[in-house]
Amino acid sequence: MGSDDIDPNLCTHFNYAFAVVRGYMIVPIRELRAKLDTVTPSPKLFLAVGGYTHGPDSFSNMAASRTGRRLFVATSIDYLREHKFDGLDIDWEYPGQVERGGREEDYDNFPKLLQERRTGFEEQGLQTGQARLQLSLAVTGGKKTTDNAYDIPKIAQSVDYVLVMAYDFYGAFPQETITGHNAPLYHGHDDVFSGTYVYRNVHYATLRWLENGTPQDKLVVGIPSYGRCFVLPDYADPTTIGQNFTSGCNANYYTKEIGFLSYYEVCEHIDSVAADQLYWDDEQKASFLNKTPEWISYDNEQSVREKVTFLKERRLAGAMLWTLDFDDYTGKFCGAGDYPLLRTIDAELQKPDPDEIIDWNEYTTTPPPTTTETTETTGSSAPTSEEPSTGSTGSPSVEDYVIFCYFTNWAQWRTPPAKFLPEDIDPTLCTHYNYAFARLGDDYMLHPYEEKDAEFYKIMRSVLDSVDPPRKMLLAVGGSNHGPKPFSDMVKDPTSRAIFIDASIAYLRAHYFDGLELDWQYPGEVERGGRPEDYENFPLLLQELLEAFEEEVRTTSRERLLLSVAVGAGMDAIDVEYDIQNIARNVDYVLLMAYNFFVPAENANMTGHNAPLYDRQDDQLPTYPTSSVHWATKRWLENGTPQKKLVVGVSLSGYCFHLSAGSDGNMIGQPFDEPCPGGLFTATAGFYSYYELCDEVLDGHTPSWDDQQKVPYIVARQRWISYDNDRSLYEKVMFIKERRLGGAMIWALDYDDFSGVFCESGQNPMQHSVNKTLRDWDPEEVIDWIQPTVTPNDTLSTLTSDATDSTSSPTDETTETETPVTNATEETPLTDATGTGTPLTDATETGTPLTDATGTGTPLTDATQTGTPPTDATTEPPDDGLETAYIIVMVSVAGAVVLVIVLVPLRCFVCKTGFVAADAHQLTTISLTDIANGPSASNLSLVDHQTPYGRSSNDLLGTSSDLNLNSKQKIPEERNSSSLPNEMPRHSQFASYTHADEEFW
Repeated sequence: MGSDDIDPNLCTHFNYAFAVVRGYMIVPIRELRAKLDTVTPSPKLFLAVGGYTHGPDSFSNMAASRTGRRLFVATSIDYLREHKFDGLDIDWEYPGQVERGGREEDYDNFPKLLQERRTGFEEQGLQTGQARLQLSLAVTGGKKTTDNAYDIPKIAQSVDYVLVMAYDFYGAFPQETITGHNAPLYHGHDDVFSGTYVYRNVHYATLRWLENGTPQDKLVVGIPSYGRCFVLPDYADPTTIGQNFTSGCNANYYTKEIGFLSYYEVCEHIDSVAADQLYWDDEQKASFLNKTPEWISYDNEQSVREKVTFLKERRLAGAMLWTLDFDDYTGKFCGAGDYPLLRTIDAELQKPDPDEIIDWNEYTTTPPPTTTETTETTGSSAPTSEEPSTGSTGSPSVEDYVIFCYFTNWAQWRTPPAKFLPEDIDPTLCTHYNYAFARLGDDYMLHPYEEKDAEFYKIMRSVLDSVDPPRKMLLAVGGSNHGPKPFSDMVKDPTSRAIFIDASIAYLRAHYFDGLELDWQYPGEVERGGRPEDYENFPLLLQELLEAFEEEVRTTSRERLLLSVAVGAGMDAIDVEYDIQNIARNVDYVLLMAYNFFVPAENANMTGHNAPLYDRQDDQLPTYPTSSVHWATKRWLENGTPQKKLVVGVSLSGYCFHLSAGSDGNMIGQPFDEPCPGGLFTATAGFYSYYELCDEVLDGHTPSWDDQQKVPYIVARQRWISYDNDRSLYEKVMFIKERRLGGAMIWALDYDDFSGVFCESGQNPMQHSVNKTLRDWDPEEVIDWIQPTVTPNDTLSTLTSDATDSTSSPTDETTETETPVTNATEETPLTDATGTGTPLTDATETGTPLTDATGTGTPLTDATQTGTPPTDATTEPPDDGLETAYIIVMVSVAGAVVLVIVLVPLRCFVCKTGFVAADAHQLTTISLTDIANGPSASNLSLVDHQTPYGRSSNDLLGTSSDLNLNSKQKIPEERNSSSLPNEMPRHSQFASYTHADEEFW
């Protein structure tokens, strides 16, 4: 296969494979660039380094020292730029394989290499003004290596794409004893497929990488364009999978590998057998044929359709094909034109999204095993499943965001008109309502706090059932005043956990709740009765709760109870008290209590905002870098919380500081003496509900706006009051939408002006503000959640408009005049972290869209579906209103002792439905560069063409720096909520490869 055979219309990326690591430098095998530069915009070209034949020792030696890693980064950057590559793909197979020359320390050194390489790419881009080099990674689909070789969260955050080589699950390998499909979508349920065999399928491999911290929008699923051939003994049943075999089939004329057949070679076998010798396993979604004594497993158009539907339903990044030259690229063998498999992938990705969106964290139950004969014709097979529906769209809809709202059972004791009862709830403004709180007794069972709780349960259920669809009602147990000791006592052993779980299910069902929320504040707090073992025991409790909830469904057919957790936003809570990955995988929602960063408590000595969106850069405030909604959100995400499970809390309250003599009320971070007297109704020192704050605002005090932290504040005589208004809530909700998080959580319903008598803005003005912003348009910009947001220079401005006037749009520039310290229009534009120099834009403005949107977990197109695509650092944006996405294709060169994987991103666009439609990029002929023009022959290491592997790429940003500790605040009147898994709309087409070995498993 030569470059003339490549059809650039079918993929978004083509990988050139392979180069090798020699010493600390890359030594490539061939170069392909000129051909790609003949089209506009030029497709991207990646250099893949490694592969199975390459072995792990060279990588291990290089990564073992900082000097080796730095030399590798520096020399490879020079080489990639010199030969005009757009990125690097690393195929280290596999870290930690001591028997093949690796080291146990590879587990820690590999993430360091990727982080330093990412940083090096970014710095080089910034220094030169060039588009940042991209970084991708090819990884195994086998459980053993996945679990032992990769520090997945750290790896995933440093690369643009993770290409899972989801094939070679079965083959005529030395360690194998039975036949099986090369790349089954699901595992079989026959007895022979018990034990470790349940791990050998695309579904499990995908799930394993996702649940360990890989963002959905970075995960690319590999699809093979080849099959595996087994020789069966006389007694074996050739009509089923899982039979004993004696050897692999003889090597074919073209590929010349024992037990291996390219798809075009499979087509020759299909032509030579009768229709009743072709089979479709509907349980594993896999094809095989019987040509006694040969038994051949392979992928065809039908199985490829199933896999593409699988990744679309789960909103994964896209597909990778290994490899171009194994497909019928000439069209001479299968009778279906050229590239029948690749064209099937392309066609399926262009179709509308499926109506059904599947939570990747939920095991998909496959149908009963029905192995059936097919009437397959050469090169063509009709799918047995229905085609995806055209009913959905690519941008988030109303159902894509949740709003959790808390009802507090102590608000009943306030004096009217602040008295709040269940009948005061407006059920149209939130999707989930948490009843706060129940308590955990010494008997490890749930108990009500208030005498009227049981009565209130019924009223609240009736209110939430009055709308269609009925809203979800969860029971929240715990809270700050509850303390950690009851939880710690309960989780310490399996018996007490079982008592709690069984009793909780019975209690929830008896009172018609839809789920349970655990508000344990906080695990591991020894000084308040907790235990160090809480760190491990809390995830165990959640896992057992979820399993019990699911078991109840199987035995009763009821809708599963939801499970959520309320979690802290302080650095010490996040980094010390939560095993984030194991918590996040076992709950539906993680409700982040992103407030109480600064409160007038005994341990505080300066003013600060209750819930700033971004941090400040003031030297005198060492805790500011970790005291913001942005930082806390990022911390939970980068430690393994899926974006659509994370719900960001907003507090409808504020705090009041009595300033010390000489303090400047126009500045944040000023000394204060004590908390102000509490609000008239809430009666807590230093604390005001939103409706109590309206009295301060309406009393003639003009609010000020901190444009760096995106929050208002009031200076009233010696009182300094921090709070949220409709403008700051707008900023926070746009922050949530830009990052495609799960939604917003409101603490609490009774703090809003629910009666409408205080703020002159109608009933529930803050709830309406959150609801409207979430339900309205989506932002044109999609922001990579892991990208640190550079806040503007310190700008404190006075607003002339009333901050509580909800009739003013949060972005209505006519309602306010700002007097910034630095004129923002004269500042140097902030640039995105991709190194392209493209200015970042504020979510409330119109500007140049972000170019680095591939790691955000959201579609690359503007979510409003207006047809404004993101810009590419090197090209003008296409004007067809569609979105860029990627296919990576691995190309091996037959007849040579090199394996070439060309990565050419031809333009693919995510349509309004969220999937890919290819746009033509003409790829003119180019021959491989003569070896004399590349590295010297003495430095070359050739790669056997019989051991193909593959990969892909795009872009996302690195790790967080060390930040100062910020203590969590335990204020009685604050809480949080929960999170259901949701889909990530983003798909790319890739083509890649893999090869099995004994350690693959």
